[in-house]
Amino acid sequence: MNFNASYISLYDLLLCGMLSVALAFTGLLGFAQGTHRPANRFLALALFLMLFRIARQLVLTIRLPDFLPEWLAVFALLSSGPLSYFYVRKTIRPVYRFGRKDLLHLSPVLAGLGTCYLQSIHSSGPVAALPVWGSAMLYLFLAYRQLQDHCRQQALVLMDRSRLKFRWLRRLLAVMALWWCLWLVSINTGWMSFYPFLAVMVTGIALAVHLRPHDALTAPAAKPVLRAESRSKAIWLKQEMRAGRYHQDPQLTLTSLAEKLGLSTHELSRIINSGLKKSFPEFINGYRVAEVIRKMRDPAYDRLNLAGIAYDSGFSSKSTFHRIFKDLTGKSPADYKDGQEKELPVYKLRPGALPGAVFLRQETISKWSDNKLNRNFMFRNYLKVSLRFLLKNRFFSLLNITGLAAGTLCCLYILLYVQDQYSYDRHHKDAATIYRVTTSLGHTGDVNNMATASPPIAPAMKYDFPEVQQYTRVIPTLGISEHLLSYQDKAIYEQGAIMVDSTFFKVFTYHFTQGSPENAFTDVNSIVLLKPVADKLFGSADPVGKVITIDDADGKNIFKVTGVVDESAGKSQIKANLFIRLNKNGYGGGILTNNSWAGNNFTESYVRLRADANVSALEKKLPAFLNKYGADQLKSSGMSKSLHLQPLTSVHTTPGYNAESGKIVSTSFLYVLILIAVLIQLIACINFMNLSTARASQRAKEVGVRKVIGAGKYDLITQFLGESFLLSFIGVLIALPLLWLALPYLNQITQASIRLSFFGDVRLLLLLGGLVLFTGLAAGGYPAFYMSAFKAIKVIKGNFTSQFSTQVLRRSLVVFQFVISIILITGVIIIYSQLNYIKNRDLGFDKDQQIILTFHTNDTKSKMNALATGLGQLAGVRSISRVSNTFGAEHYFDWGVYLSGMNPAEAVDQQNLYADEHFVQTMGLKLAAGRNLMAGDSGKVLINEALAKRLSLAPEKAPGVTLFSDGDRKFQVAGIVKDFNFRSLHDNIDPFMIIYAPKAQEVDKLILNTDTKDYAAFLAKAGQVWHQYLPQTPFDYTFMNDRMQSAYENDIVLSQIINSFTLIAILISCLGLFGLTAFSAEQRNKEIGIRKVLGASVSGIVRLLSKDFLRLVLIAFVIAAPLAWWAMSRWLQGFVYRVGISWWMFALAAAAALVIAVLTVSVQAVKAAVANPVKSLRSE
Repeated sequence: MNFNASYISLYDLLLCGMLSVALAFTGLLGFAQGTHRPANRFLALALFLMLFRIARQLVLTIRLPDFLPEWLAVFALLSSGPLSYFYVRKTIRPVYRFGRKDLLHLSPVLAGLGTCYLQSIHSSGPVAALPVWGSAMLYLFLAYRQLQDHCRQQALVLMDRSRLKFRWLRRLLAVMALWWCLWLVSINTGWMSFYPFLAVMVTGIALAVHLRPHDALTAPAAKPVLRAESRSKAIWLKQEMRAGRYHQDPQLTLTSLAEKLGLSTHELSRIINSGLKKSFPEFINGYRVAEVIRKMRDPAYDRLNLAGIAYDSGFSSKSTFHRIFKDLTGKSPADYKDGQEKELPVYKLRPGALPGAVFLRQETISKWSDNKLNRNFMFRNYLKVSLRFLLKNRFFSLLNITGLAAGTLCCLYILLYVQDQYSYDRHHKDAATIYRVTTSLGHTGDVNNMATASPPIAPAMKYDFPEVQQYTRVIPTLGISEHLLSYQDKAIYEQGAIMVDSTFFKVFTYHFTQGSPENAFTDVNSIVLLKPVADKLFGSADPVGKVITIDDADGKNIFKVTGVVDESAGKSQIKANLFIRLNKNGYGGGILTNNSWAGNNFTESYVRLRADANVSALEKKLPAFLNKYGADQLKSSGMSKSLHLQPLTSVHTTPGYNAESGKIVSTSFLYVLILIAVLIQLIACINFMNLSTARASQRAKEVGVRKVIGAGKYDLITQFLGESFLLSFIGVLIALPLLWLALPYLNQITQASIRLSFFGDVRLLLLLGGLVLFTGLAAGGYPAFYMSAFKAIKVIKGNFTSQFSTQVLRRSLVVFQFVISIILITGVIIIYSQLNYIKNRDLGFDKDQQIILTFHTNDTKSKMNALATGLGQLAGVRSISRVSNTFGAEHYFDWGVYLSGMNPAEAVDQQNLYADEHFVQTMGLKLAAGRNLMAGDSGKVLINEALAKRLSLAPEKAPGVTLFSDGDRKFQVAGIVKDFNFRSLHDNIDPFMIIYAPKAQEVDKLILNTDTKDYAAFLAKAGQVWHQYLPQTPFDYTFMNDRMQSAYENDIVLSQIINSFTLIAILISCLGLFGLTAFSAEQRNKEIGIRKVLGASVSGIVRLLSKDFLRLVLIAFVIAAPLAWWAMSRWLQGFVYRVGISWWMFALAAAAALVIAVLTVSVQAVKAAVANPVKSLRSE
């Protein structure tokens, strides 16, 4: 089985989970013990066949092997109709025995299978589903008619009770008919969106049968088991009563007892009346009183009071128990118990009741008391009570579920995003032992941390240190953004080429779809392609062994394709579409022969260590290692240099290194996201806690009754925590499809590529389980302990009052919710202000209306001057400049420069680009001293004020000064330009130099300074001019402001995330506040009515209900303001140029929070204020 070919989406994952739940309930229905198990097995088999068809479609969707023919899979469902019919027959007639004639109902199945098989030879499709649907609907109709006939027959004896008792069965048949109709629609339209709903319907059917009333069945015909005289039948009845302990059922009736004994109602009534000379109530109550007396004597029941013993013995009410006990014994229960403790009557002399047995083996418990220790019964009871409470309080349940679903959606996506970011490069086989060699350069007090190292360092480490097993270097093709790939008559442009050592695939793990890692770089001119590139260039043909040509700024080179890889193994910080082997006599040959130890830090160097290597000890050897090979070079350069080892798995989440080849995500940024996720989920949990504790008075009597009949604190905590877990689970089920719908939008704002395609991913299941567990405990922990601590006597007497400490906690939690919301609102305002400041700040040059055209090959660069002349004739072009790089780039050329008479060791490191004489005018730079570059200015440069200051050059003396660099290079300063931000506002303005470029080989870009309002028309004309000179080359252009904007990707992502999740946090907080306001209005209903009768106005009532909540919002603002100021100050410190935090930002956040709170509270307050007081006071 090829699991790599399978794919499972979030929809498939949701459907798989729902099918699992439905199959579990179906299996439980078929195997659960009970008097209705024979009938339930028919239904369970029918439901299984219904689910089987959905499961098979899921298997086909995720492309797993399927060995069952379509015609057989469809028409296997033909048997589900007869099975449903058999279920109804066995349910209404439990003693019915199926014979051979009943097998005739399955004959249409065989006929349908044969017919369908013949049709499948020619075609198979949705039409085949029509006979299945017709058969199912026919048998459902026959089952319904059979049920109606049975109810009419029983109506002569039971009147309308039979029809009412079988109402659940009629509804079940209606639901099954609806299921088949929806199934037919989904089969014929191919629309699978119905499938999760169909699985839920099957689950509901199984659950409804589990929870159906046990006494809903009419007694069958008389069973001829007693043929003796009336006395013998009475003895048999007593034995059955003692063995079955039927009297302990509080809902026991003559009909239900007759059913359990297999008798008719009339036969049982005759045995009790004639054989025992008693009525049915006298007969049953005698057993119940005897049970009470036995338990009074048994020390094992000392933990129960009299009411608890009565309920446990089968009595349904306290008053009935006292009356019947006194009628049968002549004493009240209390007096009788006191008498039992003092004396034992003479006429009752016999051995006393044995004390409660101690069971050494748990399996014997079920033989002692089936009903008492039936965990399934308690689970059903808890589930039934929870569902009833949720349905009874639909409004508050909806608020809780909505809040939990919204919080779970945000929390789940953020956790998936964080997990995705931490998963980079962890898929490599030896990821734990792979390290990147980083460099720290020190010069004149400045330290520059670089993600790269000098070319000879990695090979020398393998030679010198036995701890290093293997090494490889990764060098991006700097200055070459695109490459022209040609094979035969097909050519494509591709980006992302890297040059690597032949050992690259011995260090890193990639999944090869063609070729193998062992043979990937056996040839010196080898190249490995990413699968999308290979598909575009070769189509379905095997590319291995084919020869391709790459044309770029380095000229034309020929390579042999030796492998194709895809990204299925996992995400990596090394982004590449083309893997080119370094060739000593070809591509990248200069790198293999480079022997610079002090400079040329442009290679990403990786080493794989032995599993038992001591990393810290190896790092301590690196200074001596560097001094061994590069001491002379470092001394002459005047730089200090140190090497470090960075774990591969931390590269993607560790910022602070220059010359990174890929996008970096800060660990602190991920921590902030995790904090936001936890806080949003806590806000949703707080809603549940507040509403649960606020409405605790409605469940106080339930707690009291449960405690009276013997429930302990642990049992109550289990019940209430179970309700919390149920709501949490429902929230997760709702959040999953919502997340699937919102995934494109969320991926867009986070610029991620998260897909819920984790087939069999244990981490995802653990994440979902952890969310349910965390939410259930956080939301239900306090309410469970709070309500389980109620005093039974007080709540039953009606003396329950909400504790002051609980009210304080509830208000504190509301304050906490709005503290988080106000902090997020403040963050939104400050981040927006900073990004707006970045957008509008003068960077020292014109970034708007600048269009950049890039030339990727030597052939295209040769046409650059002619193309520039043609573009310059277009209307709207102010000026054009030829450059080697643009502002906002990640990499520039850099080296140290110094003045005559200075020590070369004191050279100032600067970054530079090559440009022509039109660059200053095109970019809008301003001269501070000297003159601009002019044609023929070979060896002339412009420097910025920062470089002049570092060289201690006065602006008026700078023109004409000669700058020296390594390699005997000299430059003459033509002028000084005012400082400009050529990088992002996160960074200071560093020394910069603009070098005149007399040769076309030194530049590969054109910058067009334009003045037009219709860019679509202008670009169309520019494209026409481009294709006149370069007809085979795509028109490649970008805007300068877009390139500058890319430096703020993380800040924009953070802004969009906070904006989106702030809205959700506010929504969840408002839901909780809305619910508390509604509850407060409900509790103060009579007070509001009295105030209105006495003349209170609507505004006064609204003010009365709103002031407490608005006071909490003001308290939240006082707490949130300093926290928001501290957090946003820390964030703004990451910018050298930033806005100041002003008072109006906090005032605006407070006003927004107050407006939101007022609108939320006013909805319920106005509703309560305008209500008719007569409705609330009519009973007073």
